[in-house]
Amino acid sequence: MTSCGFRCKYCYHPLVAVPDLIPLKRLDTVFTELKGMGCESVMLTGGDPMLRPDIDELMQSLYRHGLLYSLSTKSVISAERIKKLHETAGLRGMQISLDSADSETVQYLLGIKNGDYHRNVIKMIQNLQANDIEVRVKAVLTAYNADGIGEYLALLNGLGIK
Repeated sequence: MTSCGFRCKYCYHPLVAVPDLIPLKRLDTVFTELKGMGCESVMLTGGDPMLRPDIDELMQSLYRHGLLYSLSTKSVISAERIKKLHETAGLRGMQISLDSADSETVQYLLGIKNGDYHRNVIKMIQNLQANDIEVRVKAVLTAYNADGIGEYLALLNGLGIK
């Protein structure tokens, strides 16, 4: 996926839309071949893989093929969807992008106006943890958020993220 719902100040990706995604049927074949060659795990990245229209089905396919997977996202995912993905698609790990402990800094860096985004990401992290899904958090360190690194690390520590 090259699509992304944000316009991050630090993004280097040209975000040129891919007009034709690899169809799920073809991916099923690829997953069979990968498993047959000894592949054990797959990392889904992007843009933002959660924007792929059939991402839930893609994750279910990986699970059926016995491939472990994790994904990296900035999307906010509902508690119900997290639970469903854990149960039906074997979701075990997710990398969340959160660039600061400060909501206004996050909004600025992501190029958004949604004042609830930061709070919603924190809640999503807690929902992932409640479903025994390993959470990793990443940040891009910039001149805009470097001074808040102490507060950021305290936030992560408070969430139980190492």
